[in-house]
Amino acid sequence: MKSLSPLLSGILYTGIVIVAIIIVMNVIIPFTEKMKDKAAFESAKETMLTLDKAIQSVLKEGRYSSRVVPVEIKRGKLVIDNTTGKIWYELETEAEIISTGTKKEIGNLILASGADVSVKENNGIITMRNSYIEANFTKIGNESYFVPVNLSEIITGIRLIRENVTIHPQILIKIADIETGEGYVKPAETGDMLPSGTVIAHVVSGSLKFDLYFTLRSYADFLTVEAKNIEVG
Repeated sequence: MKSLSPLLSGILYTGIVIVAIIIVMNVIIPFTEKMKDKAAFESAKETMLTLDKAIQSVLKEGRYSSRVVPVEIKRGKLVIDNTTGKIWYELETEAEIISTGTKKEIGNLILASGADVSVKENNGIITMRNSYIEANFTKIGNESYFVPVNLSEIITGIRLIRENVTIHPQILIKIADIETGEGYVKPAETGDMLPSGTVIAHVVSGSLKFDLYFTLRSYADFLTVEAKNIEVG
């Protein structure tokens, strides 16, 4: 057998070292980071459950009651919203801790992934919002009381949150050349930390009946509009 030349063995050795570094960088380190994120999330979840339990005990015991709850956040961030009275824990991770677009409730604790949408009603205005846009609709009528509906006027305004700019877009919506009818406009559901929000416009015009779904998804900078449940009779 002939021995390898010092130059060739050096090249092979360098090649093996480079491959080992690539494996560590692309496989081992990301896996380790995901495991750390999972551990941090579970720790934060237990902390939030303990905190909720302490708050409920203080509420029951009344004035001058107090608790000391140790809070240690290893990753992510803890946010206390003085306006809503809610406490949030946020963690950006590539680990599959919770399926994207799902929400789970454990008592007062809500676990959600990709849930960036809120839908609220206030004085007849429906507001759907995520991190990028806020869309307003006028709530009118209901299932037992139909009122005139103009499809092109259902969206009353859109605010670009990061630019802090409000626009009033001119939108033309027609279904089979029909722009108006009788019906109602309402949110599919209201709440915070939703994977998506939907406003439903139910419209009847002559023999045509249909629903328009205006949907805002998490982290989207646009609305989608779909016609569903179309009936002719």
